[in-house]
Amino acid sequence: MRERHDGVPFPLAPDPLEFLPTVSGLTVKDDAFLINFGKMTGVDKWADNTGWDDVEKHPQGCFGLTFTPVDEEGRAQVATLLMPGNNVQGRIDRVNDEGWLRRTVGRGYGFIPDSLGNLRMLTRVDLSRNRISGELPYSVFDLPLLQTVDFSRNDFYGVIPESLGRFRGTSVKLCYNQLTGALPQILGGATAMEFCDISHNKLTGPISPTLGGCASLRTFLLHDNNIAGVLPASFGQMPSIEIFKAQNNRIQGAIPSSIGGLKTLRLLWLQGNMLHGVIPTSVGGCTNLHEFRASSNRLTGPLPSTIFDELLYLDRLWLSHNVITGTLPERIGQSRSLRELLLDHNRFEGRIPRQIEGCRKLEILSLMHNPAMRGPGLDEDREWLTETFGRNRFVASLDPPF
Repeated sequence: MRERHDGVPFPLAPDPLEFLPTVSGLTVKDDAFLINFGKMTGVDKWADNTGWDDVEKHPQGCFGLTFTPVDEEGRAQVATLLMPGNNVQGRIDRVNDEGWLRRTVGRGYGFIPDSLGNLRMLTRVDLSRNRISGELPYSVFDLPLLQTVDFSRNDFYGVIPESLGRFRGTSVKLCYNQLTGALPQILGGATAMEFCDISHNKLTGPISPTLGGCASLRTFLLHDNNIAGVLPASFGQMPSIEIFKAQNNRIQGAIPSSIGGLKTLRLLWLQGNMLHGVIPTSVGGCTNLHEFRASSNRLTGPLPSTIFDELLYLDRLWLSHNVITGTLPERIGQSRSLRELLLDHNRFEGRIPRQIEGCRKLEILSLMHNPAMRGPGLDEDREWLTETFGRNRFVASLDPPF
């Protein structure tokens, strides 16, 4: 479905092509897409092109395709298109039916744009790990039955279409491409989406404030882009989120206090951004959190004790290379699951609290380059830390003796 500039789809007109006969037994649009798809994506160079030399007559024998059962009118439609790592190359945004219709039908029906979006019975498409370029097919996310889309590890460029916000399926993988522009502003409309990976692109702009509308989203990967702006308050309103990775971007502002609403969150990776302000005490509300990584930001203020009091499953806490101040909370000993504690390159002061002995699983402790923690007691701390945690193959990175 083609979109206007404001993102609203044009209404669909009755299409006489749906009722034209084909030699293959498919609908005209499915037939046309398959013929042109092979021609425009270097079928002769595919790793497996079994059956594609006879796609016009016997598409059911083609590698990578499955079809719906034949309907009452004797027609089938494409159900899945699965060709990961098959050396498919070319531009699928140029795969259209204009030439085929002019040559085969000859009735002047003209150009059918974005023909991948014409496969109305398509449920899965996987064209990952190929050499496909061009813009993403803008209507593919409007397909009513489509559940999974994987265009990862190609050379797609341009923007992610706003139609992603209307996606009714569960999984989208667009990582490792050359996509640019901002995230769709209506992203929250994809209420059934459970997995979204748009990492390793060149995306910019802010995270959509509608993010909280993604009620089913469990995994959201947007790391290694150039995404700016702030984490919206709606970030804390995703009831199903388990993994959120946004490291290595340009996200600014404070971590929103709404984060405490993420009861299902297990992994939160925010390192390598431009976040500032204090870590909100409400982070203690993320009671299922296993990993909290926010190194290499501009976070300030004291370390909230709620991290150690309430995050009983916390395994890794990475907060190095910030501007965090104050002393290490004595409640640190409550973190019975903690294995890695990286707090180096901050402005902590005072001694390491003896209560840290409660962290029985601790393997890595890094407190280097906290100048106010230096003093005659540091060497003593090193000795009892090694004695306490030696059985864990413990590594302590502390500053040299005073």
